[in-house]
Amino acid sequence: MSKKINKKTTAKKKSTSSRKISDKKVIEDLKLQIEQEKENTEKQLDRYKRLLAEFDNFKRRTDKEKMEISTLTIKQFANEIITVIDDFERTLNSLPEVEDEGIYSDGIKLIFEKMNKILMDKGIESFDSIG
Repeated sequence: MSKKINKKTTAKKKSTSSRKISDKKVIEDLKLQIEQEKENTEKQLDRYKRLLAEFDNFKRRTDKEKMEISTLTIKQFANEIITVIDDFERTLNSLPEVEDEGIYSDGIKLIFEKMNKILMDKGIESFDSIG
């Protein structure tokens, strides 16, 4: 009978031993999966940070382009309207110097003054030039 007990104990030991090996393998596999998931998470976080930085750069670049377009538009408008103001100024200078200039000349003066005020409000001021 002692041989039977030894066989049973040996079988149990082998079974327990193989379970321990199996458990260790499962644990190692789980640890490996955890490491892989950590790496994937780090890669996704890095990708997210890069996309966020790229978007911030895009916003800054588009804001700068908007400002440049706005400035260019104002300059083009100013160049075009200045020629009209010059014409008004020449018209006012060529009006006859009489006491009763009339309604038309008063209207021309008002339009000229309004246009000058609009330009001054936008930071465009007149200056005397040669020629």
